[in-house]
Amino acid sequence: MQALVDFLGEDLVAHDIDEEKSVLPRLEARIDALIDAGEVTHANLDLERVRRAIRRCRRAHHRLEPAIGAHLPHFAAAAEGRIPLQRERLGELHTELGPLLEGHMALEESSIFPACRKLLSDDELAAIDREMEGRRAAR
Repeated sequence: MQALVDFLGEDLVAHDIDEEKSVLPRLEARIDALIDAGEVTHANLDLERVRRAIRRCRRAHHRLEPAIGAHLPHFAAAAEGRIPLQRERLGELHTELGPLLEGHMALEESSIFPACRKLLSDDELAAIDREMEGRRAAR
């Protein structure tokens, strides 16, 4: 149970913060610069499609927050032994988060990550890694 609490309360939140603070702003800025320069496609990417994927990614983050907040207190209390686990809450969590996470991961794999590899420089990717590692070290 503690692993679930850690995933919901720390790992998933850290992942979203990494995307919101390090990945998406850089990718969005690069796409905006390319579109402002008159490019519609770059490195075989439809830039508007990637821009829409970024917006969908951010919307997914906003939908995850209330779902996590609705369930995390129960699972944390159950993990600490303060209350008994209500097993039906696991089903509810899966029903709510499962499709959101699956869709989000598919979006990352099909659009966000390929765009990062094609549009961001090695220095930018290294900076993202450093920032993510810094946030992990601070936890």
